[in-house]
Amino acid sequence: MHRTRLFLICFSALLLAGVGQADAQITDIQVTSSASVDPTGFVVNDLSFSFNGQFTSVGLLTSGLSAGDIYQDGAGGDTAPTSAAVSGDPSLATDTFVQFGADTSDTSITPSFAGGAVELGGAATATFNNQLLDVTYFTTPGIPVTDESNYFVGRLTFANTANGTLDISTFLDDFFFYNFQIYNGYIFDPSAFLIGDMNGDGDVNNLDINPFALALTNVSAYNSQFPGIDPDVVGDVNGDDVLNNLDINPFADLLTGGSSSITTVAGLQALVVPEPTSLALFAAVGLLLRRQTR
Repeated sequence: MHRTRLFLICFSALLLAGVGQADAQITDIQVTSSASVDPTGFVVNDLSFSFNGQFTSVGLLTSGLSAGDIYQDGAGGDTAPTSAAVSGDPSLATDTFVQFGADTSDTSITPSFAGGAVELGGAATATFNNQLLDVTYFTTPGIPVTDESNYFVGRLTFANTANGTLDISTFLDDFFFYNFQIYNGYIFDPSAFLIGDMNGDGDVNNLDINPFALALTNVSAYNSQFPGIDPDVVGDVNGDDVLNNLDINPFADLLTGGSSSITTVAGLQALVVPEPTSLALFAAVGLLLRRQTR
């Protein structure tokens, strides 16, 4: 099944620079992620920015990745292909590249490269291969890019086993810096997840109990069912940076709204109650059985 995850993240509270410059700032970053079809085994992540003021550059720096974790198509390049090239070789649509405005070069702006992401701690020389992205790229001089919404800035495709970090910098009137995590190929902002929301529906309730138990007992099955959600992030209720049995009791406290004595998965699962529709069904079945025994 082709599964798409969309994160729309407002960074007004997370900006680390240019706080007072309301006329030039990033208002949000959108990451649209989907499992790759050609080739399989990768996750395609499209980055888009919304901003006020004149946008100038982007810096990207990955860390913690292994060789082969970043997809680099043999027929592709560091910038977007043409739509004709993609028609002839569909795998080019999965390639990792940077571009301004669109995911093909036909109607977009091809960036200029300035070296590595020095402002993020990267090297002076750019690296763009299947293990590391360390690059800063600029819009074309004389072609201002101003006040855009969901403006495409790059496609980053990672293996569905890739785990690491992605640091991003942008420059408008000042630098803005952001930190993302890469989990099983998906790019996500840890602060966008609610602790205890194991199924990713935006709430913490009984529907998160079985996913929590699954993450504790079979993390591979959890990853298959909930790709792009790091259980060590959303399930780390006690704050020790990992999901384990020590999180069971704090998780139970989240669900019950107070102190509980639950310390086992079985105890957690005992909290699961049927939904109202299920209760009505059980009542109807019970009534039918009583009638048949008379």
